[in-house]
Amino acid sequence: MFGPHPHLFNFELRPLEQIGRNPVWYWLSDGRYWIAAGGATLYEMTPQRLAYYRAQGDSEASPFAEYPVGRLHEDLLQILPAVAEPIPASVFERFSEPGTLIARFAEFAGEKSELDGLREAACRWWWDRYLTAWHLKAGPEIQFRREGEEAVLAWDDSARNEADGLPAWTSPAGEFRLSWGLFWGEVEDFHARFMRAMAERIAEARAKWPAESLGPDGRANLDYLLTEQAKREQSLAEAMAKPRTPTDWPAVLAAMERAEAMLAE
Repeated sequence: MFGPHPHLFNFELRPLEQIGRNPVWYWLSDGRYWIAAGGATLYEMTPQRLAYYRAQGDSEASPFAEYPVGRLHEDLLQILPAVAEPIPASVFERFSEPGTLIARFAEFAGEKSELDGLREAACRWWWDRYLTAWHLKAGPEIQFRREGEEAVLAWDDSARNEADGLPAWTSPAGEFRLSWGLFWGEVEDFHARFMRAMAERIAEARAKWPAESLGPDGRANLDYLLTEQAKREQSLAEAMAKPRTPTDWPAVLAAMERAEAMLAE
């Protein structure tokens, strides 16, 4: 299901000794991460790009995205409430390629101001399901959506899959489908594994970093890591428990129909 990788969401934390003494939960999550989407690996650099970085002196450059894993976790939790809402088949039946509609909106931006309001009404549902990665060079954009009882990961960064003059990622475009139950199990598993890893990381930092070496607030900052960890452990449940207004799908369809009519003029 996930190729040579054990999970859908994979990560490794950087060894503590390679991280500056900064007792902040987010920065303690520094590491690398990748998504195993069937035969594709997302956030995996091409061999050419990896060789380039290593030739520049970074002999330990990872083939995977190097950034605090907390960023992937936070961004995923932000879109999950929208992702969990199934998209009606009627939306895809009428507009099988919503991305094309969005591209046409961009093309007419500034020429037909009436489209500005329609763009939000017709396409917000599409944008809300994207896991963006603006913090990464040539960061891919991956859409997560639910079609009935199936979860879909879709990405197409072919037009901008370049970094440092080289192909950026090993899989610039593709789609991966799995059952919603399996997907949600992987989300919960990622959350649980990451929280365990961070609990261990915090315990290690508190054991190895003398409070006096962290400045006048060293002890308070080390203690606050425990408070932050407790909050983060509840973050998945809290994200899904937040009140959310269901998408008005008839209104979305009506807006898309009006936009199509205007674009055809």
